[in-house]
Amino acid sequence: MCTRGVFQLRKLSLYFCDFGGSSEGVRNALVSSKLKEFMNENPQIDFNFILKRNHHPFVTGAFINGYLKDIPLRSV
Repeated sequence: MCTRGVFQLRKLSLYFCDFGGSSEGVRNALVSSKLKEFMNENPQIDFNFILKRNHHPFVTGAFINGYLKDIPLRSV
C-alpha cells in the first residue's frame, strides 16, 4: 500500500463486541501473535481497537487523503 514511497493507510480502527458470536474471530485475532507481528511490521499505521457492544464487527480505514472506508467483517 505504498505509492511512490508514501504509505496511503494512516489509521485502522477495529470495532468489535466482547460477547457477541459474530465477534469471536476478532477476539481470537486480538490475542494472536500474527496481529502483533503485523503491527510491528507496520509502525506507520495507527491501530485502534474499540469495544462496541451489540454490533457486528467492522473495520474503518483512514487514508492520507482523508478518505474513510468502512468494511464489515463476515465469518467465513
